[in-house]
This record gives sequence, structure tokens and C-alpha cells, in this order.
Amino acid sequence: MDVMQNCLYLKWLKVSVVVIVVDGGSGGGGGGGGDGGGGGGGGDSKGDVDADADAGGDGDGDGDGDSYDISFYLFFVFLSMSFSFFAVSLLLACLLACLLACWLAGWLAGWLAAVLLWQRNSLLWQ
Repeated sequence: MDVMQNCLYLKWLKVSVVVIVVDGGSGGGGGGGGDGGGGGGGGDSKGDVDADADAGGDGDGDGDGDSYDISFYLFFVFLSMSFSFFAVSLLLACLLACLLACWLAGWLAGWLAAVLLWQRNSLLWQ
């Protein structure tokens, strides 16, 4: 019976993760452009505004960058009220592992870019 309950929790968690990712996509919005300044960049699912905008754009973006955070917190409140500590801790461990993997991938990409740039510069000076 305990294994059956854990399987049901995991099935519900899989659906919930899909829902929170889809709901998180509504955040973000462009930044306004000044006189002759750059246009607004598009927002991503976390509500961050992209800074590389083309010059001369109008920049009339009006996204709400808080929708991801609000849905994220409401999701955790609902999950902690409705399900066991096992389900909540499993979801938190998965989210932490994803965050760590993204950080490690970014660090490795930056290190590789620095090594390639150093190699290119050393070849130019020979």
C-alpha cells in the first residue's frame, strides 16, 4: 500500500511539474526604448528582460515579470498542504539537481570559451 501511494504521488508530481512550467511561460516583457534608444527585449519564462535590443526600436513591451514567481510559490504551498513530506522533498531535490546542472553547464561553457579564446590569441601572436 505504501509503494502504491508513492507511485500515485509521483504521477501527480509529474503532472504538476508540467503545469508549473507551462504557467511559468507567461512572465517577462520588453523594456521601453528612449529617444533613438534601443527597443525592448523579449522576456523569458522567469520574467527576465533580454538586454540585446536593436537600436531604433519602439520597445512597447508590457509583460508581468512576477507571474512565474507567484505561480511557483502557490504551487509549493498547495503541494505542502496536500501531499506528504516524501513528495515535497523529492520535488525539491529534483529542482535543486536541475539548478546545479544548469549552473555547472554554464560554468563549463564559460571556461571552454575562455580556453578557446586564449588559444586563438596565442596563435595570432605567433
